[in-house]
Amino acid sequence: MAEDHAADGLIDGPIIEVTCSPVGGGSTDDLTQQTTVFECFAAHRDNGDGTMSGYTYNATMNWSTGSYTYGLGAP
Repeated sequence: MAEDHAADGLIDGPIIEVTCSPVGGGSTDDLTQQTTVFECFAAHRDNGDGTMSGYTYNATMNWSTGSYTYGLGAP
């Protein structure tokens, strides 16, 4: 998703790293949860001081159907 947004000129690129974590107590291990919300960070610049600059994305995974939604910005 972030790579496509960078290719389309919506955000700066190239995307060099993406990390995602469940939010709001969400878990990827609890098989009783139907959905999990993730906050993701798509980095486009290594600042050289141990930090990166980039964009926040959100995603919601529905484990029952295998479908997901995503968007630019925090969940």
